[in-house]
Formats: sequence, structure tokens, C-alpha cells
Amino acid sequence: MPTIDTVRVYAANCLYEGTNVSEGRGTTRPFEMIGAPWMQHQKLCEAMNDMKLPGVWFQPVTFTPSFKKHTGLLCNGVLTYVTDKEQFQSAETGLRLLHQIQSMHPDDFDWYRGNEDGLPFIDILTGSDRVRTTLHQPQALEAIIASWREDCEAWKQIRKPYLLYEETGDGRHG
Repeated sequence: MPTIDTVRVYAANCLYEGTNVSEGRGTTRPFEMIGAPWMQHQKLCEAMNDMKLPGVWFQPVTFTPSFKKHTGLLCNGVLTYVTDKEQFQSAETGLRLLHQIQSMHPDDFDWYRGNEDGLPFIDILTGSDRVRTTLHQPQALEAIIASWREDCEAWKQIRKPYLLYEETGDGRHG
């Protein structure tokens, strides 16, 4: 990961490792940019920015990966630009972007099956087949996000006794 910006968006855009969308490997901005030759990137960015997700802005870009997915092909893509690192919700943003791409490109989008055992890689990345098998269904996006939030809160309670410092209301540790 070449920059701190890459680190900030990794949880959002690593999901594309499990799809036929380039996660920007083979460029100078891996994970910050995602795309594919068939992507309607202008329309996609408009739809994502219309959601007014906290702490993020989507910029249309084009790039040509020098290796990995779509090597040597011009990809229409999206640059995920974090405007407020405290407000940005990386995993949720990535799932919303994934849902939008799948909805806008049903004939082109696909899940990547590059694993030796045939298990779709998105299932490994997300911990189950739920995203792959339900994301296209009505209300599935919000249900998945709600369950991820519940899991996050449960994890915070489990880890609490092991923290050396308490988090203050402003996100700092005291």
C-alpha cells in the first residue's frame, strides 16, 4: 500500500478482489481506484455522490493496469477520495459501491472464482456467501449493513476488557 490514502480505502475497495472489477493493482493508486472497461463511471460517480455518504467523494477516472485484472486495457473507474477520515465508513461505503456497480452493470459484473477450491473469493473476504447470493435482492443491502453494524458492536464489547486505553467521545484515546 503506497500511501495512507490507500490504507483508508482498503476495507472499502478490497471487496473488488472478489469480482471482475479491477481494484487498481498495476497502477500507482491500488484500491483508491477501481474500474473496468465496461463501467459507466460518470453515471456511477453521480449516483454514489447523490447518496451523500459521510466523509467520501467519488471522482470518475480512467486508468490502464500494467498487471492483474484488465492488464493493458483502458478502464473506466472511480477514485474513492476520503474527505473526512473520522466520518468515513469504509466497509459500508465499499458495499454500497459494489451494490451500485452490480445494479448498473448486471450483464458485465461477475464474481471472481480464482481460488483453487472453487470457493468464490468474495465469500472469503466477507466471511460468508451472503453478499454474493443476496446483494442483488431488494432490501438486502440495508440488511447486510445492519448485520455488519451489529457484529461490529458485539466485537467492541468483546474487545473492551483487553484495551489498554479507553476511547474518548472525540475518537481519541485517553
